[in-house]
Amino acid sequence: MVSGYIHHQAERIYERTPGSLSRFFEYLFGGSLGDKMDRVCMKLVKRRNAKRYSKKLKDENYKQMFRSNEYTAKVHPLDHQGLVLHQFSRRLAHFNLESEMAHKNG
Repeated sequence: MVSGYIHHQAERIYERTPGSLSRFFEYLFGGSLGDKMDRVCMKLVKRRNAKRYSKKLKDENYKQMFRSNEYTAKVHPLDHQGLVLHQFSRRLAHFNLESEMAHKNG
């Protein structure tokens, strides 16, 4: 059951309104100029990541570790996700189980 406890400072939490500098930049870059800058920056980041990492990694590993699109920017050069998935598979094997991913890929 969820407790009905409310922290004694909860009443002092309020939502900050953006300052005039923030509003100015949101106005300036809120339209097509901001969209264009976003696309240019995304291309630069993709190119930089590809140059730094793609030659060192297999294609499927690179795609798993680096992902960029309009709503996602994922950069994990140390492949934490791969490490977690490997450990998960080892633990499943310990109990003679398979993951759903193994069924889909196998």
